[in-house]
Formats: sequence, C-alpha cells, structure tokens
Amino acid sequence: MGIAYCLEYMHELKPPIAHRNLQSSFIYLTEDYAAKISDLSLWNDMCATKNGSATTQLLETSSADTKDNVYSFGIILFELITGRIPLAGNSELLADWAAEYVRWGKSLRDVVDLRLKSLQEEEIEEWSEVIRNCVQPDPEKRPTMKEITSRLKELTAMGPDGANPKASPLWWAEMAITSTDSS
Repeated sequence: MGIAYCLEYMHELKPPIAHRNLQSSFIYLTEDYAAKISDLSLWNDMCATKNGSATTQLLETSSADTKDNVYSFGIILFELITGRIPLAGNSELLADWAAEYVRWGKSLRDVVDLRLKSLQEEEIEEWSEVIRNCVQPDPEKRPTMKEITSRLKELTAMGPDGANPKASPLWWAEMAITSTDSS
C-alpha cells in the first residue's frame, strides 16, 4: 500500500512525476516495514539542475510515463504474491512471465507464495484482477494509480496512515531536511 500511495501522490503532482525504472530493487523498507521508493537518477538530475524553472523543464521532459509505472507496479504486485524474484530460475524475466500469465486469464492460485496460505480463493482472484489491469498490453486501458490505490484500499482496508512509517528515525530526518530545503 505504501508503494501505491507514493506512486499515486507522484502521479497527481503538476506536472506528474513518474519513476523512470520502477522495479522491486528500488523499493526499500523502513524499520517498521513501510515502503519507500527510490530513484537516484531523478535525484541526481534534480541536484545537477539548481534553478527552479530548469527543474520543472526536466520533470516535464522526463522519459518516464505514469502508465509505465502502473505496468511496473503490477509486476511488483506479482512478485509479492508469488514470492518470486525478478529473474525467474530459467533466466526468463519475471515481468515477461507475469505479463503472459495474467494476460491469458490464469488464476494466481497456482503460483501464490506458500507463506500467503491465509489468502482465500476470492481474495486471490481480486488481486489477480488488479494485476491483470496493471499489465494490460495497451497502456491506455491501464487504470490510473488513483484507481489502483482505491481498489487496493478496498482489498486491504489500509489507508495512507497505515502505510506511513511510524518509528523510523530516517523518516523524521528526511522530513526535517525537506521542510528546511523548502523554506
């Protein structure tokens, strides 16, 4: 949920910010298991561009697309549900395998991580539908992160407060730095 809320926030900005290469290796967990998304390439570009209008121009000309982020988010959900790493055992990329798997309408029940035994059949189908919508071949048919977040909130009953870090000293340090930079 933390990833979804973060992406929704980034996509709702004016102009929207999309992660250039969203994948699970860019997701970090705080000490209290809240998800944080990193993108050092965007940070480096923004630091290199000191003037505000140039930063805005950089963001507006970014090669990243919010619909690509939705696709990547679907792959990350697939990784979480299956417990598989991005490179499957036979050197096949998980993204390719996942996209084909859900496009064919197959249920996730056969590939759900055994540690998620508590998921009921109906819940698995609901997660499968969210993932299927995210990895739609036609980017224009993919939902927005706002729509995805809304659906996931229904499935998990977790609002933004439940997804925010609570005990992380790094979180508070980052908030202090951010508020100092903006003033």
